[in-house]
Amino acid sequence: MNGNQILSEVQSLIGNMGYYRYSDINRAYREIGRVARHNWLRGESEEMLEFVDGVSSYWIDLGDVRVFKALHVKGNDSGAKYWHLMEEVSPELFEDKRVIYLQSDGVDREDRPVFYQIVESIGQRIKIQVTPVPDETYATKVQFIKDIETIDASTTPTMPHSYHDIISNLAAGMILARDPDPKERVRGAELKTQAMKDAIMGLTKDAHVNRIKSINRPRRSVNEFI
Repeated sequence: MNGNQILSEVQSLIGNMGYYRYSDINRAYREIGRVARHNWLRGESEEMLEFVDGVSSYWIDLGDVRVFKALHVKGNDSGAKYWHLMEEVSPELFEDKRVIYLQSDGVDREDRPVFYQIVESIGQRIKIQVTPVPDETYATKVQFIKDIETIDASTTPTMPHSYHDIISNLAAGMILARDPDPKERVRGAELKTQAMKDAIMGLTKDAHVNRIKSINRPRRSVNEFI
């Protein structure tokens, strides 16, 4: 459902076809995201970053990313290519990790990057430093949680369509909770309880084929992984 269809459902639930506000719908959507841990907003991209031979610092444009979750690097191991999860370390510990890869002459030994630290951020961009310094070009994979969108008349929430009614039910429950009629407030509480139960028991635990969404991820062949 798009925002207009969700609003129509809310109007029907509260018995007021003249209700035209999206504030409660968006408040409900944010609350569902909180309890369901934003599972449907998890994504990954292999286009955000590439490690280059001899370069240790990189800027990453996170765009509409809300949470930077993990960074993987693809390296050659015994002739095969594998994804390796890099470890984020604090600035206090980064130099200790860097020392591990120093040569006897004090020069950084180049290899597949293993550790990284976040050294700076400007707006939606972060700067990372890696160690060891890359000895060749390496592909990377950034995993993240996207920022939740604001619902208006034309917006279709990115969560699975089968769960859009949770937004309507919770928004209607929030509206009815403010109703002066005690019976309507009871009905509002019931709608809120059921919506939160559905969000926790269904949306949180359900496994959707599109749970991990890639940004500009190209189709890959089997040969690329061997």
